[in-house]
Amino acid sequence: MSKLVEVRREQRETVRRMTEQVAVEQYAGDVRGDVAREARALQQRAREDAQVLGRVARVRLVAHR
Repeated sequence: MSKLVEVRREQRETVRRMTEQVAVEQYAGDVRGDVAREARALQQRAREDAQVLGRVARVRLVAHR
């Protein structure tokens, strides 16, 4: 009976470790997704800013002629 108890304990510990590992991997995936979304948003903002600055520069160039 002692060996059966030991086997069950080992199985529970294995399942617990796997559950923790899956949770960590899911969290890491969430973080990667958040970072990628933030990077895309920053790139979009930089493109928009460049467009606005380009328009402002053209307007000033025309106004000084």
